[in-house]
Amino acid sequence: MKNLMTLSMAYQPPRVMLGYKKQGIGTGRLVGFGGKVKGQETITQAMIREMKEEAGIVPEVYEKTGILHVQNDKLDEPLEIHVFKIFNFLGTPRETAEMRPGWYDQSNLPYDQMWPDDRIWIPYFLSNRKFIATFKLISGNEIDKHEIREVQSFPE
Repeated sequence: MKNLMTLSMAYQPPRVMLGYKKQGIGTGRLVGFGGKVKGQETITQAMIREMKEEAGIVPEVYEKTGILHVQNDKLDEPLEIHVFKIFNFLGTPRETAEMRPGWYDQSNLPYDQMWPDDRIWIPYFLSNRKFIATFKLISGNEIDKHEIREVQSFPE
């Protein structure tokens, strides 16, 4: 069994929107916006819902750019995380109970405040390369092993 998740970042070159996580998994880190796909939702519907809940914006123009398969010894089940790049959205980003959004320059992202795997896959995200990556984390925070490959499209 696996947990199906979404992860999204608004991208307006040279800026990337990250959120300071105020509660839940990743508290205190800068992260993308997202969460679990619920019930009969599609992955895209979940991505739109999560962006609205966590940042107060509605994605209008977006693209799936990656899939992350993450095993973390601190979690019961592996994660399958679908990564989206949001080019345009409706509304103004606002702080919510879970996240405080902010814009960061893509050439100087604060990787030391992010998950350790971000510095491996985000360069693919920023350079418009689609990817599938696998990460095994130990102690919840350290990369034990990883693999990343560029793809032309994603499996259905």
